[in-house]
Amino acid sequence: SIGKCFKNTQRVCCNQQINTITPYIVSEDYLLYTLQSDYFYKSVWSKATGTATSIVNKNSWECICIPLPPLAEQHRIVAKVNELLKYCEKLKR
Repeated sequence: SIGKCFKNTQRVCCNQQINTITPYIVSEDYLLYTLQSDYFYKSVWSKATGTATSIVNKNSWECICIPLPPLAEQHRIVAKVNELLKYCEKLKR
């Protein structure tokens, strides 16, 4: 379904209904957290078309903007998110 994302660590193939991003000069963890954010989820749904089954075609997918701060800032953001997620896990327990 639209909006789910996963970080893969090996080479994969996928069909035309699955969009992918290959990071080259971006922190993989930063990219994953961005793709899991409400901002990105809403951006994806705003590009979705179709009535029975909503999809985001390749052209629309390529037009979704991802905020990309400098690499050092990406690492700082990831460290903070990881720190906050530890607190979330403690609260769940």
